[in-house]
Amino acid sequence: MPRMKISYLTKGYEGEKKSLEISAEPYEFILTTRGCWENVIADEDVFVQKGEIKSIRIKPLQLKPEEIVISCPIMRNALGCILSVGGEGPPRRVEKPRRFTFALFAAYREGEIQKNELLGVVNILSTAVSISALARTLLNIRYFVTHFTKPPQKPRGST
Repeated sequence: MPRMKISYLTKGYEGEKKSLEISAEPYEFILTTRGCWENVIADEDVFVQKGEIKSIRIKPLQLKPEEIVISCPIMRNALGCILSVGGEGPPRRVEKPRRFTFALFAAYREGEIQKNELLGVVNILSTAVSISALARTLLNIRYFVTHFTKPPQKPRGST
């Protein structure tokens, strides 16, 4: 499994930069047809300048295990649009619950964003069981069946 360094900020967009070495491999998944649109709402008053990319504290977004976030590219705010959402501390695996507390906002004009103002919308999509997890489970079942079960016994007196 390849090793890599990931970097993160300890307190959302304001904390100290830290890095962590992890092992990771590609994670295959299947998207289900179930999803929802989640509003990304400012949790602070902030002034933005034209052309600025700014981190803005948001009302927390909670993701369940195996859910992913995809940006909805339709602009929902008069001053700009969100590029991404993020949370505090090290990144968490998709198999675990996650919480996002800030958004990166790209301003195309100057102005004030007020607390409780809609910044944008994200698509929250559920994944089905990952292909690699399903394959591992099937291989484990096959191994168990072939190594730990006895073949059927013939009844006495049969040839």
